[in-house]
Amino acid sequence: MTMIIVPTPSDSQTGFFSNDYVLSAIEPVGEVIKSCNKYHQVVVVSTVMPGSMDGIIRSTLQSSSGRKIGPKDNEVGLAYNPEFIALGQIIRDMLNPDFILIGESDERIGDTLQAFYSKIISKHSLSFQRMNFINAEITKISLNTYVTTKITYANMLSELCEKLPGADANIVNTAIGCDSRIGSYSENVN
Repeated sequence: MTMIIVPTPSDSQTGFFSNDYVLSAIEPVGEVIKSCNKYHQVVVVSTVMPGSMDGIIRSTLQSSSGRKIGPKDNEVGLAYNPEFIALGQIIRDMLNPDFILIGESDERIGDTLQAFYSKIISKHSLSFQRMNFINAEITKISLNTYVTTKITYANMLSELCEKLPGADANIVNTAIGCDSRIGSYSENVN
């Protein structure tokens, strides 16, 4: 199994993530796979734009490896398995994930990744969310966007409370967090 973990910087004009580093990593991996006679799995961990896995990433891997993407012994398994980590909590988040997201080309690679994580993560009720590529790509982008929005809102509320005599952002955030539709976010305020 090969895991592709490279930067995917966003373009300041479009806001889109660049796949350049992912493709630069996949091409030589595909070349090595071409010389092997057995099934190999490639897992993209880097954040990519929706449509990338089934589009340019799939076609680049197929072209460089000379093989189809699929579960057969003469094919290549392809998965999208991004991490959900926060700065300053990377190791904790990797060892104690809320869930594992697997975008899979087929069940074989999904089963392999699920078995892999089940062995290395000691959490008893580990949740696996397995789906096709487009749903996984949208899930990753949506979750990142939601968390950013939540933190931004908490920070805005904090700034408001600083300007109003007697207001306490921690008290307000704790009260708002009691609503099940919102949940707690006061611990993420910067």
